[in-house]
Amino acid sequence: SFTDVPRMRKPRDNCYIEVSRAGRTRSIVSNWEGRDQSPSHEEPTTSNSALGAPRGRMYSSRGSSQAAETNIVTSEEDVLSVLIEEHDLFLSSTRSRLTKLQILHQMWQRNDIRGVFSALEKMSDHAVCADMASVLMEKSEAITLDLCTSILPVLADLLESKTDRHVAVSLELVVKLVRTFGPVIHSTVSVGPSSVGVDLEAEQRRERCNLCFIELEKVKNKLPSLMSYRRKGAASNTAQELSLVFQEIMS
Repeated sequence: SFTDVPRMRKPRDNCYIEVSRAGRTRSIVSNWEGRDQSPSHEEPTTSNSALGAPRGRMYSSRGSSQAAETNIVTSEEDVLSVLIEEHDLFLSSTRSRLTKLQILHQMWQRNDIRGVFSALEKMSDHAVCADMASVLMEKSEAITLDLCTSILPVLADLLESKTDRHVAVSLELVVKLVRTFGPVIHSTVSVGPSSVGVDLEAEQRRERCNLCFIELEKVKNKLPSLMSYRRKGAASNTAQELSLVFQEIMS
């Protein structure tokens, strides 16, 4: 009863302070973890009266209140530790990606395009490969049939990425390459080698076309699974477009 309040004021106030602090801490944790959504876990609106404490959250002693608060604080510290660790990993990954792109940029400035894609194969970094593929989409006039033999293996490998953007960028560039070089590749591979004399230039072109054809076949074999891509995003749509381009140009 209210007549008991003066006699019990100190322990009730102390108990409520612990509840308030626990309640405030819990509200912070719940924002991160999506827990404690019931009305009984709402934060009190007053801080100087035990009557403002939420119903259903009674503690039998100060010790139980302190234990509850300690557990919640520990959870908050765990969340912060995980966030900091993931942030550090993100920074490390971003710095590594920047360093690789700077190396590739220097090679590009020296017009060593073949060296760029040789380095990409060694790096085995899908994010960096996707960045370079995006650059080539804007500079497709620099791509030759000879360069296709270096570019297509990188693009075929990029299709193994779990990131939709990487797969979509790779497919978009393959579409552009097939539209540009597909007719030459298809006609050269379809016609047998000449039996009259030796044409070194024709032999080099045939070798390049064969290499490109092999890589394009790898891409074509991956299209059925890409067209049913579980994310149903840009990658799936571009895979369908590439399938039509293959039928149109290289069938």
